[in-house]
Amino acid sequence: GYVIYKGVYMDSSSVKLDDEWYSGYIRIATNEKGVLRSYISTADKKRGEEIVASLRRILEEDFKGKIID
Repeated sequence: GYVIYKGVYMDSSSVKLDDEWYSGYIRIATNEKGVLRSYISTADKKRGEEIVASLRRILEEDFKGKIID
């Protein structure tokens, strides 16, 4: 899988988040052939929607994927 993030800072005792932070994980499903799972968390709903739209566009255009919800 792949981790994506921006504005998330961690050390051994704390976590710091910028105002426009996001974090996510993208992986191939372990029990469903050909399915990709994504988990996105953001500080802002609109930014989260933009990230999901970008991921979907990449998967559809570059990898010829089909979106299912």
